[in-house]
Amino acid sequence: MDRRGLLKPPFSFGLRALRLSQNENTMNMVFIGASNEVGQFESGITAQWFGAVPAVILGGVGTILVVTLWAWLFPPLRQASGLAERAGVAAR
Repeated sequence: MDRRGLLKPPFSFGLRALRLSQNENTMNMVFIGASNEVGQFESGITAQWFGAVPAVILGGVGTILVVTLWAWLFPPLRQASGLAERAGVAAR
């Protein structure tokens, strides 16, 4: 077997694609980091305003409300058993 064939699937793209992939990864990390920071800030403010226990209860109730709203707005989401169905891959 050709040695290059072993490295072909994930590593065969050129440096331009690699740079693009690194840029995408960098932006992804920035947005994930910013999302975490905003979430921590929001949780801290809520806990400061209402107290720790009411903030946790409020967060749980808010989560249940969002899930219920999404289930009502997007009925096909309720029938999905996983992400593999959407991609056309058989679920394991």
